Amino acid sequence: MITPKIGPLRILAFRTPTPETEQLFEASFNATLGHYRSLLQELQGGSASLPNVNIDVGEETARGQYRLYDKACAELLNKLAAYGFHDTSPELRSELLRFYSEPAGPDDSRLKKKDREKSKAKCSS
Repeated sequence: MITPKIGPLRILAFRTPTPETEQLFEASFNATLGHYRSLLQELQGGSASLPNVNIDVGEETARGQYRLYDKACAELLNKLAAYGFHDTSPELRSELLRFYSEPAGPDDSRLKKKDREKSKAKCSS
């Protein structure tokens, strides 16, 4: 079905990027590629240091600060707990414990108290 690209539907019309936009994209892509290559070289050399940051926001995320990260941590915790934390690295376990032990962030009130306590208990076991 073809829709007319007028009125509120005009945002659906394809617009060719400007030369400036193309240059910005290319510069960003090349910078990302260069960073990726340097990380691969560090990994091959055995000295890779990957920071514990939320790549969606580019920084470490506290509990209750970013709903999608909170949800991902809860799902991971539930899956690990379902298998009795078998083969879970000490680093991952301590990170989850840190995450659920820190003070609640601004949006943590959305989680029920029972769910927060349940998550803390799973991390500690």
